[in-house]
Amino acid sequence: MGIYNRNFVSSIDKVMKENRYLSLFFSTNQPINNYPKGKLLILTGGGATGSLSFILHMIKNKSIENNIPTGIYNFEIKPEYIIKKLLALINQISEQSINEGQLSKKEWESINKTANDILKAPIFFSHSNSMNLQELITHVRQNKSLKDKGIICLDYKRLLQAENILDDNLKKKNKKILQQLESLAKELNITVIAWVDSSNSYEEI
Repeated sequence: MGIYNRNFVSSIDKVMKENRYLSLFFSTNQPINNYPKGKLLILTGGGATGSLSFILHMIKNKSIENNIPTGIYNFEIKPEYIIKKLLALINQISEQSINEGQLSKKEWESINKTANDILKAPIFFSHSNSMNLQELITHVRQNKSLKDKGIICLDYKRLLQAENILDDNLKKKNKKILQQLESLAKELNITVIAWVDSSNSYEEI
């Protein structure tokens, strides 16, 4: 579709600096614990592995352990894959052992407890990984449990894809979209996290 990684990173970097958006780089060695309400947070990391690590960390620490409503939007990662990863992460059991059922009675009990905790946790996945901006905003507004206490995380590049952005208006559209996401955060008093994959592992999305 014509949004090249180098143009995208350069464009969003300029918009962030001009508008002084909060920006952090996610690392599993330095996890993020503070999610400011009413703010847009631009989070960068490398590739699909980085985004998955962040999502697992956020769901485990915020939604499961602290009952904070958490919404995941536009990521290509399937919910069932995330749940399987969570089961392995929380219980410190290999995915292969879970898949093959090679577990002790104690491990099965632990897995079942974790599965129940996940089911009870206020975790919300978008019905599509290609929502445009208006669809996303409408979906978030309709989810009343998010207001005043929730966190949403969206794949920003996937959002741009859904908006059919072209290279020649990338900076202008970046600015407009980020402003609308910031307004949504303020309106609902929630944390809006725009995940930006800064990896150079591919040339085009």
